[in-house]
Amino acid sequence: MMNHNKRKLIISSLITLLPILVGLILWQELPPSIATHWGADGNADGWSSRFSAVFFPPLLMLAVHWILIFFIGKDPNNNQQHRKVFNLLYWMIPMISLAANGTIYAVALGNAFNPLLLVQLLMGIMFVGLGNYMPKCKRNYTLGIRIKWTLGNEANWNATHRFAGKVWVAGGILILLSIFLPVSVALWVSLPVILATAFIPCIYSWCYYRKQVKEGAGALTPIHTSKKVRLLSIISIVAALLLVAVLMFTGSIEVSYGDTAMTISMTYWNDMTIDYEAIESVEYRDHDAPGSRIMGYGSARLLGGSFSNEEFGSYTRFSYTACDACVVLKVSGNTLVLNGPDVQSTQDIYQQILSRTALPQE
Repeated sequence: MMNHNKRKLIISSLITLLPILVGLILWQELPPSIATHWGADGNADGWSSRFSAVFFPPLLMLAVHWILIFFIGKDPNNNQQHRKVFNLLYWMIPMISLAANGTIYAVALGNAFNPLLLVQLLMGIMFVGLGNYMPKCKRNYTLGIRIKWTLGNEANWNATHRFAGKVWVAGGILILLSIFLPVSVALWVSLPVILATAFIPCIYSWCYYRKQVKEGAGALTPIHTSKKVRLLSIISIVAALLLVAVLMFTGSIEVSYGDTAMTISMTYWNDMTIDYEAIESVEYRDHDAPGSRIMGYGSARLLGGSFSNEEFGSYTRFSYTACDACVVLKVSGNTLVLNGPDVQSTQDIYQQILSRTALPQE
């Protein structure tokens, strides 16, 4: 597939990287610290340096784009795949890249709008688009609903994907309608919709298989795939498991103190810069109650992003799970919880902040 669509691959890759060129043109107008993540309440809760905000998202999108095209192209069952399905694959990631960085730049330049509304809009459009293309997708091992009953029976594959197309279009419309709800509510509407689009077609496929069995036509004859595709699948699964292991048990939080601001850097999550003048209070606590994660990063080692508990409501967190002590900051009316890998390092963070803000000890 890649050999026959080199021109399309080059153009789509350049479009994916286009936000970097735009960022370089706007470089002097962009602030040194740029919001790159927003919590469920629509407030920014993650920031990156100007360099990271301009270069990292498009490069990540390009890597996803190439990996997606590579694995799909290696499946011989896609040689006769519908042309419209391939077109969607080539242009989906570039459009996401333009929208993501366009949002980051727009907010950084002072435009007042809620980025999460754009996320809902794009998600709804994507589901409607995928739903329309799904019935056109032919049986293969890398695209569509790839479960035992669809891969083993072409009639089941076709029926399931026709049904799934309707489910995805309906789900996309619901997500689009949720834009008119409060953002925090809209996000909770989207989650069950996404789960429904994943599981309902699978249940339908199983029911269709049971019906075929009763009619004596439920024989499963999986389509042929090459050893290379199977090997690539195994490698990708092993790589994914290794990646999950790395994400779950590695990473660190670093706090650096400047003359006028402090910066919190967390592995696998966005940096956050806080002006000392914006800190209204600082408190050391022996015990911590994280609550639930709304949006962010969570592993066996680190917690970061937007969280919620009974005391603070929605708040921001950068913490190690192994340490129960924490420092609670009030920053411009918002709550931030921070700690180190152990009690001593957490106490050091508390003293460092106190010495730079002249706030009373709590």
